[in-house]
Amino acid sequence: MKSTSIIGKKAGRAHILSLCILITITFGICDTIILSSYAYAGGKMFVKRDKIEPVEFYGLSVIDYTARQNNSSSLAEVTVPSGVSHKLSWSNRSDKYYYIVRGNVLFTIDGESCELSAGDACIIRKGERFAYKNTGSDDAVLILVHTPNFLLEDEVFEEPEK
Repeated sequence: MKSTSIIGKKAGRAHILSLCILITITFGICDTIILSSYAYAGGKMFVKRDKIEPVEFYGLSVIDYTARQNNSSSLAEVTVPSGVSHKLSWSNRSDKYYYIVRGNVLFTIDGESCELSAGDACIIRKGERFAYKNTGSDDAVLILVHTPNFLLEDEVFEEPEK
């Protein structure tokens, strides 16, 4: 059975139901787009987006809502400027769930490519080699969930051959 999972608008909705519920809840809880500046109320964590400083990562802008938290999963918003790519990489730890909020992104997983746009999702399993590129003329915005949570030391980034 092939392990690559690229799920679009027309098929596979049941597989991304939990991701869609997470995004629906996240977008619906606050007036800000997503939660952070860690505020705890009755054991719940609320995060205000405007309290998080974006991190620049190889041309991408990443807002990590769960940075320095020991959660079972992590949540981030990734802005990919037009023409910018995420270099070939893989995780030794986490599955990655990308949901495209805005824009057009070409994902490649283990040599198989698929153009995705707003409302589409891409699931990358631990160990699968992947890269992506914003193919549109405007910024693309992605929601990224790592399970288990993101740890940079468990990510491998391939350097391009010279």
